[in-house]
Amino acid sequence: MKHLPSSEGSSLEDPAAQDARSTPTPASERLRRQITRGRAALALLGVALLIAALRDSRAFVPGALVSLLGEVIQLWASSHVYRKDRRLTTSGPYARVRNPMYIGRCFVILGFFVMMGNLWLCLLYIVVFAAYAHVRVLREEKFLEATFGQPYREYCSQVRPWLPGLIPWSGAERRASSWAQVCINHENFNLYMLLALLLVIRLRMHFLPGVNLLSLFSGHH
Repeated sequence: MKHLPSSEGSSLEDPAAQDARSTPTPASERLRRQITRGRAALALLGVALLIAALRDSRAFVPGALVSLLGEVIQLWASSHVYRKDRRLTTSGPYARVRNPMYIGRCFVILGFFVMMGNLWLCLLYIVVFAAYAHVRVLREEKFLEATFGQPYREYCSQVRPWLPGLIPWSGAERRASSWAQVCINHENFNLYMLLALLLVIRLRMHFLPGVNLLSLFSGHH
């Protein structure tokens, strides 16, 4: 706890720290923090359930292509992100749309729902992801505006958040994509994990076609 020295040799608690401690954390923020801490475990659980439930091998190729498209978008975006929170990125995909990483992530996950062959699940996922991304982006844009000020406001006035423009913003940076930057941002690991997951799913469909592994545990065939 940070303290401020007093004239009598004792110490007084920093008012800002005292206010932060006494101000209750909103329920939505507590929920967000809990989800953030547990998202790795949730992702692993989701992957396990996905592999167990998949049966239709015909949906694998379309789903894999959707996921790979999303990963390509994320790789492209990551190759242009330098010094996060210190430098405003406007080159590459950011010259056409403000949130390419979220768009790419949406497609990566959507591909696995496509593999399940259920249109309603795909639509439900899109709605849930859109709500999640909207809330995240609102919070992030407040931070970016406070950090970069007028340059960011000008960028927002010229580049849409979700619908990519056909023509890149004329005021964007001119910078080439860099695989080294992808590695610095650790997006290469996401690519490797995606490829490994697709391989596992393909092998499962090849050796256990038409089998719902979840039914084996539930006792239903």
